[in-house]
Amino acid sequence: MVTRQEIITNNFSVYIMLGTGPHYIFGSPDRQISGFIFSDNLFIGAQVRVWEKLWLDIRPGFRHISNAETRHPNLGINSFNINFGFFLEIE
Repeated sequence: MVTRQEIITNNFSVYIMLGTGPHYIFGSPDRQISGFIFSDNLFIGAQVRVWEKLWLDIRPGFRHISNAETRHPNLGINSFNINFGFFLEIE
């Protein structure tokens, strides 16, 4: 799910992105067990136009990984990260 708000028309916007989904891992740290896990993500991002059809996207966020108490150990893994990149509008 993404909610976006344009701050400066056609040049700058901010958004909040929330997502969850299943994964399967073969190797795991001591805090988890191999098998199906779930990843929950919350990002708050901004997009700014840098040149005609070229945009910069900056997206700091939080991620929690666990197996939803289906097996033990399940201590969960939390991480903070920052994603950034450029994208080009194509008509």
